Amino acid sequence: MATNRNVLTLDEFTIQEMRAFPKATGELAGLLRDIGLACKRINVEVNKAGLVDILGDFGTVNVQESVHENRVEVIFPAYLKNRVLAAMHRSHKYEEVAHDIILLENQNQEVGSGAIGELSEAMPEKDFLQYLKQKMNVSVIRHTNLLGKPIKRIAVCGGAGGFLLNDAIAQNADIFITSDYKYHEFFDADNRIIIADIGHYESEQFTKELLKDYICKKMLNFAVHLSVTPTNPVNYYY
Repeated sequence: MATNRNVLTLDEFTIQEMRAFPKATGELAGLLRDIGLACKRINVEVNKAGLVDILGDFGTVNVQESVHENRVEVIFPAYLKNRVLAAMHRSHKYEEVAHDIILLENQNQEVGSGAIGELSEAMPEKDFLQYLKQKMNVSVIRHTNLLGKPIKRIAVCGGAGGFLLNDAIAQNADIFITSDYKYHEFFDADNRIIIADIGHYESEQFTKELLKDYICKKMLNFAVHLSVTPTNPVNYYY
């Protein structure tokens, strides 16, 4: 059997270095020798670990067993992590379940700010603004220049939604309904879309109705009462 003499054992390396440095105290040599013994001991235990009381048929010792396993991959939202892990441990027959959790950086397509949709039939711009004023129960709408084309595709974001303007434009929306626009920010429309600012409170005033309906459906024995106290700090003088 050929031997590669370019590779030194730890003992050979120690003896060689001691000859090169005859005045050495030998402390390093002793440390290296202890490390070598520890590595050998670890190697022995690792080799034993594959057979002793770890792998084997039920009730037997030192009998290695292999089993067929299926790999399952699932995608779930981060907030369900604890529930998914708990269900996995309850249903798995092993005490230790081999698993990896990989964080995905792609955006969740089901959750986000704003919404976009289309009317069943397009409406003239002024007719739509009047319709919006009536449905949202607002007294005034601040808006950019009308573009002289019908309104059909609509982007909406309650509250201060100006950060979504480019997304609304990218989705080919005809009008973007939101609030809290400053003077210079209206210029960002650049005749590509109509910005309709209906007021912060006004854009969110019906949210409580949605919350009430959701709670009533989920908690049948839970009484829900809506406050009628006006909380809008903005008033309009005509």
